[in-house]
Amino acid sequence: MRSATLLSQLSVLAIALLYLPAAQSQSLDGYDMFDFAKKQLNPVSEKVEETLHRVSGGGPLPDGGRPGARPRTKKRGPRGESLGNNRYVSAMLQVNKAMAEAQGRRLSFDPTFLKTVTKLAVDANEMKKARDALGFGMYEDFKKYQACMKSGSRHKCGPSSSGIVAQIRSLIGDEKFNRLMAVQGDADLIFTIDTTGSMSEEINAAKRIVESIARYDRERPVRYTLSPFNDPHTGPVRRYGDRSQFLRALDNLRATGGGDCKEMTFHGIYNAINETKPPIESPMFVFTDAGPKDESTPDVNKDDAIGKALDYFVPVSFFYSTSPGSCRKPSEFDSFNEIVDATEGMSMQFGTSAAKLQQMGEIVISALDGTSTVKSGRVTVSGGPKRRGPPGIHSLHRLTMNRRNMFPIDESISKFIVVITVERNEELVELRDPNNGIVAQTYQLENGAIWVVHRPRSGMWSLMVPFSVGSHSFKVTASSELNIDFDYYFIRRLPGNSRVEIPISEPLIGEPAIVKVLIPLANRLQVSSLRLDALDRFGNVLEMSMVSRATATFQRPPSVPFKLRLRGTTVGGFSFERISRKIITAKSAIIRMVYNKNYYTLPRGKRSYVRFAIHNNGASDTFRVNLAFSSRGIQIVSPPSASGYHVRSRGQRYVSTQLEVPTSMRKGTFIKMFVTARGTRSGVTTKLSAQLMVM
Repeated sequence: MRSATLLSQLSVLAIALLYLPAAQSQSLDGYDMFDFAKKQLNPVSEKVEETLHRVSGGGPLPDGGRPGARPRTKKRGPRGESLGNNRYVSAMLQVNKAMAEAQGRRLSFDPTFLKTVTKLAVDANEMKKARDALGFGMYEDFKKYQACMKSGSRHKCGPSSSGIVAQIRSLIGDEKFNRLMAVQGDADLIFTIDTTGSMSEEINAAKRIVESIARYDRERPVRYTLSPFNDPHTGPVRRYGDRSQFLRALDNLRATGGGDCKEMTFHGIYNAINETKPPIESPMFVFTDAGPKDESTPDVNKDDAIGKALDYFVPVSFFYSTSPGSCRKPSEFDSFNEIVDATEGMSMQFGTSAAKLQQMGEIVISALDGTSTVKSGRVTVSGGPKRRGPPGIHSLHRLTMNRRNMFPIDESISKFIVVITVERNEELVELRDPNNGIVAQTYQLENGAIWVVHRPRSGMWSLMVPFSVGSHSFKVTASSELNIDFDYYFIRRLPGNSRVEIPISEPLIGEPAIVKVLIPLANRLQVSSLRLDALDRFGNVLEMSMVSRATATFQRPPSVPFKLRLRGTTVGGFSFERISRKIITAKSAIIRMVYNKNYYTLPRGKRSYVRFAIHNNGASDTFRVNLAFSSRGIQIVSPPSASGYHVRSRGQRYVSTQLEVPTSMRKGTFIKMFVTARGTRSGVTTKLSAQLMVM
């Protein structure tokens, strides 16, 4: 059977992201930058997919590295769309985001240099860096296309078959281009497993989950990563291209040691991602019955694990069990809840028996296909009934008081999952469809429940949570062949030059927060209906803004950590909501890297400048700047000033440092640079990390 090609799947798919700078509407006169990008990427990606499918015969690739996808038939989506895969769309989103940054900052690069950077980054499996370089190169192509359109010879201005996309494919080959753009939707399934003595049942349950996946006819290639951890050891991290090899590796795990209730969990999470550099949005599942010992250890800690997961868009989910004895439940640790919230994972508590854990294959399968978050919430209840089971007559009124959590399910969603964790009486929680019909719980957990709803009715659904369950948290995740989702970044406009937009990592306290919104499937939405909300960790709305010309502005950024929610109406007339992944915190001061022509690269045997800008919206202060590197050998020839840099209130200050890389360092080596700026009076600390590549 002939595989449906990516172009036929995506040819009518408008990956036309909503990014229209105030100074220029890209949709005017046929100048749409992202439509141009789609027309450059899709034909090349189609050829890559066809070639790989022909070589593999629909089965394993010749190198045996991964099981191939089964031959696919064309699937039709809403309004006659032919569907691709979520990871290709996410990779394209990263490329488009780089194009938007290049346009907003008026960047310009030498195409030959960018091709070299892309190749070296792909060879090092640093796909984020490679997609950024590709996006910058495509912006150079777009400027040529734009000039051609202005010249009046529009019939000669079609996307060029000799543009940088085709050149990159020729330079790196089809297999590496597939990895670069996730053409085949490859994913790694990552199991991070506590191997202390009390975990033998959970290890067997993990094996049952993997066996259940064998019955799932997934269209996209899957690899398997195993990252064991205990205390004081972690690893080794291993990746397997074959399910049977992975099962044998699980068989060979031995649950030993333990006894002090805490393990090196964050090392296991960090190492799994750092050592394998998985494809974008590969899901991780952590199996543990203990809390973390390494929340703040100096080498790897909670923040390192969260940052690494966000770099690769890895959702980190936890399968908790409860160890015998007096150890505190792992689900009670705030650091575990933080990484779940930050990466849009899930957490599920299974008690002392692993029998229910074995049934979680469907949850894992959904994560492999890619999900987006529709709704989440957290409620803390003080006091109230503490007993489980049937209520007494005096508590009956409180028991019947429900909190109604409503959420929209739009026509694009083919399946959604609801996970709720409560203190008690989980059997009393109800899910109701748009007709107010009760949907039975699919799985009942210890202190929680899961619903898996296939082919749901579009409309407003409700999660009814009685007061008697106590404190609780819930999450609704949706999946489909192509998920409606979004990305964003914050900008500052330079004083006196509103056309130049500087991307910043977080919004600054004391000034409007300007958000650029990027939406891959904008053609499925009524653009005029779009709104962007800032939500706190409990799901409460802090700020609201209309989305106009792909820009939302919060006049006063929230003072507490928040996420963004995009909402509006689909072209089919149904309400939709999606919640962003990353937790955002407004800062009184930030530090950012300043653009340089070398695009974060360091030439061997030469001295080169790296520059930063400190933005300070707090009281005037003197900031001391410190640099550190992940690899030895980098010489700081001209360090930042030891006396620091005075930055006035609502001002900025530039910092430069000169570095030298020895000629012995291999070309293509990636070095992480850590920059810290600390106010000597206020104690305010702002941090920056950046990947530098040796050239």
